[in-house]
Order: sequence, then C-alpha cells, then structure tokens
Amino acid sequence: MSRDEDKPTFEDMLEEFLQDLDERENHPPKLRSEKQEEIREWIQKRHPFVHPERYIGKDIKGLDEFKQVLALTSISPFSPIHVVAIGDPATGKSQIAQAFQDLTPRTRYCLGSKMTAAGLTLARLGNRVMVGVLPACHIGAAYIDEFNLTPPDDAAAVLSTMQDGYFTVDKAFLKADYVPAKVSIVAMANPRGDYWISANPHQIRRQMPFRSLALLTRFHIIYIVLRPSVEEFGEISEHQLKFHMGLDSCSFDERERELWKSAVEALRYFRPKWGGRTKTKRRLIAAFTMEAYRQERRRGVAIPVSPRLNEGVSNLAEAFARANMREDIRMRDVMEAIRLAVNSLIACGLDPAPVKKRLAEVLKPHA
Repeated sequence: MSRDEDKPTFEDMLEEFLQDLDERENHPPKLRSEKQEEIREWIQKRHPFVHPERYIGKDIKGLDEFKQVLALTSISPFSPIHVVAIGDPATGKSQIAQAFQDLTPRTRYCLGSKMTAAGLTLARLGNRVMVGVLPACHIGAAYIDEFNLTPPDDAAAVLSTMQDGYFTVDKAFLKADYVPAKVSIVAMANPRGDYWISANPHQIRRQMPFRSLALLTRFHIIYIVLRPSVEEFGEISEHQLKFHMGLDSCSFDERERELWKSAVEALRYFRPKWGGRTKTKRRLIAAFTMEAYRQERRRGVAIPVSPRLNEGVSNLAEAFARANMREDIRMRDVMEAIRLAVNSLIACGLDPAPVKKRLAEVLKPHA
C-alpha cells in the first residue's frame, strides 16, 4: 500500500469532525465534587449569571438587561435563547458581546460582512475541514454582528440552526446532510439608515434592516437600542473615561475567570425541571404573549409577535433556574423571564400596564 493510500481522505476527516461534535453534545465535562461545590458557593455568593453587569463589560454604562440576557444565553445551548439587538452605532452592543466572548468557552464574535472562507458553516481546503462559527460554537453561543449583511447561504444556516439545532451544507466538493449546531444566536445590526430617526413604533418598523420582518419571529428577545440623551451622554462619557484611565472592564480576578469558564461548561448541561404549579406558570406565560400579540395586531408594537415568544420565555425561565443551580423552575424564574421579555418590547411600543393587569388576574386566585 502506498503512503498516499495511508492518508485519511477528506470524507474521513469530515466524518471524524462530525463525530467529535456528537461527542461534545453527549459527554458533559466531569468535575470533581470539590470543584462543583466551589462553583455552587461562588454562584450563590456572586450571582454572576443573574447580575453579570456587576462584573463584565463594566466600561459600558447601561444595557444591563442586554448583558443579563447574554449571560443567560451563554449557559443555554440545549434550550437556546435567540436574541437580536438593533441599534444606533457606538451604543456598546458589540463591545458587550466581545467582552463575553473573551471570557466564555465555545463562544465567538464575528461580522456578517467579513466572513472567512468557512463563514458560519464549513469549507474545504484541500483535505482540511475549515470550521465556521456555528459548528465551532456547538454547545455554546454565537455573536453575529452586522447580521443583516450576512451572505444568504450563511443566513440560511443560521435560521436552520435556530429552528432545528443543525444545518446542512451543499457546496462544491463538500456536502453534509447534518451538522450539529446547538447554539444560542445573538445577532446585532444597525437600523436602516444607521440611526433610528425616532422611537415611534411605526418608524422603528419601517427602519428594520431585514428584507422580511418574518425573520424577527425567529428571535426570542428583540432589543431596540437608542442613542443616549445629552444628559445620558455626559454620564456615559465620564464613566468611560474612568475605565480608559486604568480601571478594568471585568472585575473578575484570575480565579473567578476560571470559575466562570468552568461554571459555563457545567451549567450548559444542567437541566432543571418544571416542578409544581405548571398550569399557573403556563397561564402566566400565555397571558403575556397573548397581550403582546393583541397589541401587535392593533399596530401598537413595531415587530411581529409569534407563538415562538412562548418558547423564548420558557427557555428564559429555565435559564434563570440554571443560573441559580436550582433543580426546579420556580414561579420567580417565570416572572423574571417575563420581566426581561416585557422590558425588551417596551421600546417596540409594548404598553406594559395591560400585561401587568393580566398577570395579576392569573395570580389572584393564588394570592
């Protein structure tokens, strides 16, 4: 047998790579009991996944709930939370994403307008498999900036990933029917025209940077990020200068950085269960999503509301339980998830008062 015949073929290498992805999905990291206890104590003391704004991206003033959602997405690949932030340039959304990337395993930040040869999927270079962002982030999170400029083939793979947890590849010399990609997607973009003309919901709807508003129904959380007022700009400038003059944008020490990474890896495989009062929890989520849908149909909300919002709130509630290392998803987790979802939609025109009224009606028999 010749030496060339001993070399693995590209097909062999691709099959081995796909098997490695399956291994990653089915084999959680093994931690010593002492390490598990150290992580548990640290989480209970510092609450890093519930209040990441206290520790990560501290050079960016504001957007605390966006930071919170990014922390929850980082530990939720099996019950993914897909987020899109659409806002004016220089508001900090990209810097926050990069700050989380620097700390978090299997998390990548990329620009939709500047893809590598592999892009978000896979490519072939001779006998090598070039790995794109989505498979690299399998059992993790992907941050895609300038999402509206993503090439069509890559955008299609993202949508498949969001819906099914995998994508297919059909390129010259490379075909794969199933590439696992259990990934939470965080997309970012500027509005059409780069800056929001106004905060009016109708104007926001007209300035969405995507060809179809139906794309937004794939996301669970939608943030509209507006430029600060003059007063807010002054506070932001003062805050930013402090950090440029010596303060660190992350207040974790080296030990806590490693604890964060270990905790992320472990929590991604942590699966809390829906415990008691599930009927009430379902009714709470449904009351919120029904009211959001009602307001959208009346043209009061700038984005389309779909049944996927139920899934998003449920996954957020599960993430809150996971972030606190609780075995069961409690009522407080559901209410925190609804709070985040409501607050994200206020800039889109949602009136929170009717939502609160409907939630109170659901909870009244249990008061």
